[in-house]
Amino acid sequence: MREESKELFEIFKLLDYKNKHEEYEKKSWHSWQMSFLIAMYKRDLELFLPTCNDVFHEEILKDGLENLQISLKQIMGKYKKEVRVDKSKDILSKHLIWEGKEVERLMYYLYKYKNTSKDKS
Repeated sequence: MREESKELFEIFKLLDYKNKHEEYEKKSWHSWQMSFLIAMYKRDLELFLPTCNDVFHEEILKDGLENLQISLKQIMGKYKKEVRVDKSKDILSKHLIWEGKEVERLMYYLYKYKNTSKDKS
């Protein structure tokens, strides 16, 4: 799970969202990818990354824990509402509902804070 998540970070880095704001807000990530990050969140696992100041947006680097937790609640709500976890990898890989900014927030949270909330469902 951690290896897959590190690979997702490498993809995120290659897409250079920090300098491509329009791409950052497109729904270009699928639920299969996001499921690895959410599984880490639910299991309270840390995402070990090299320094990421040159990858993540300045606003997220300055954001506090409280704002990130609000974002995580929204992401988890969306996941519970819109993702059918009983579907196959092939189907979930075509389920493009996640924006780069959602992926970034979850990655940064796992990197910086892990899961300090009580809601791991």
